[in-house]
Amino acid sequence: MDEEDPNCVKLTITGNFQRVSSADTQTAEEALFARHPDMKLWPRGHKWLILELKPTSLFLLDAYGGAKHIPVEEFMRAEPAPAPKKLPPPRPATGRPPFFERARRARWLVHSSRWGTLGTTSVHLFGAPFGSAISFSDGADDEATGRIFMYLTKMDAAAQDIAASSSSVASFTLTEMPLGVCKRVCAEDPTCARITLTGPVRVVNGTDTQLARDALFSRHPAMARWPAEHHFEFYELHIETIFFLDMYGGAKPLELAEYWKAYGSAPTMP
Repeated sequence: MDEEDPNCVKLTITGNFQRVSSADTQTAEEALFARHPDMKLWPRGHKWLILELKPTSLFLLDAYGGAKHIPVEEFMRAEPAPAPKKLPPPRPATGRPPFFERARRARWLVHSSRWGTLGTTSVHLFGAPFGSAISFSDGADDEATGRIFMYLTKMDAAAQDIAASSSSVASFTLTEMPLGVCKRVCAEDPTCARITLTGPVRVVNGTDTQLARDALFSRHPAMARWPAEHHFEFYELHIETIFFLDMYGGAKPLELAEYWKAYGSAPTMP
């Protein structure tokens, strides 16, 4: 099943972040440290804050027919299902460049990944940020272009946000965590690289249409069988800025010229 298939459940929660009160600090620490024990070892000099996202809206996609709104009160009242059994880790992708080769590492991450989070300005939520899990490709296994191609339908909230304003800028964030190379560290650890690319998203046309088709259908063959009546189109994120974090010291901009001229080794797809 493709990551963008509606049967592969996706949940988007929007709301306001608030600092956890002193009364809730112990509960929050126990919750975080139980799932992410390495957080206990993070440098205290970095002055970590414990924040809580207070939900104001939830959109759930778990079947065909589009995402559905879930009332916050219903979500908070629901009895959680038992946690699933821990799945075996994915087969690690190979060819990962060292952290000091930032541009090659960034290109490797983009080419090795199959999906990411597309951040748009929501027309349904009156301008609030909205994140969507989106399948993408920058080329076939042996053709890394560094470009971000997507296959979207106007039934998708992200495509509706993009269509609402041709001048709006979107973000696209990837992490190494699904690639099986982060070992035992949590997804927020700086050594588990992540990248955010920003720029406008536009419909692909002209000679690039075949390039986008080949890039996406070679990595996501199920896309070729998606319903024609949903009127899918090829889109590209036109990269304008890049922030990349692959080591301690904070995320830093990556110059576009460095990104485009870097050629990562061809990895083994996980």
